Amino acid sequence: MSKFTKINSAIIASFSNGAKTIEKTIATIIIGQNKAIQSLVDAHLLACDTSKALYMKGNASSNDARKEVKALFDTLASKEFVSKSTAASYQSCFWIAFETGVPFSRDLNNQKHEAKKEESAKKEESAKTGKVTITTDSELLKTLSKALEQCEALNRKTLKADLIELIVDFFPDFKA
Repeated sequence: MSKFTKINSAIIASFSNGAKTIEKTIATIIIGQNKAIQSLVDAHLLACDTSKALYMKGNASSNDARKEVKALFDTLASKEFVSKSTAASYQSCFWIAFETGVPFSRDLNNQKHEAKKEESAKKEESAKTGKVTITTDSELLKTLSKALEQCEALNRKTLKADLIELIVDFFPDFKA
């Protein structure tokens, strides 16, 4: 037994306690931030004087509600509180919470994705497309337009609007 064992144990305990404190603090902060975002979801629910589908119709370029929500999350990203992709993800979660009536959570789009993934796994596997090895921006835009058509056919308005916003971020001249 080393003469430093007690000191080493104390150091390890200090780091362990610090890590636990940090985890608790982060969890508390996330709960507070989610509640703050939920208050905006609630405000939009109160302001919604039409169907949710009509209220959410369009994207941030054509819909003032979507523009205001996008501006909030873009501000969070510009101030480097979150990354641009995280801001886009939170924005999707915001509209999922609005549309479905569930409380805002940062992982709503992941939950939706997982549920869809499980549903797909239950279905028989259909033929898969081959690998894309060579492509162009034009071909990518054709594929994205097809994805938007599929969203429309599946009545996935939130996903479609989010896709349009992401596409326009990378291809400003894109027209849906």
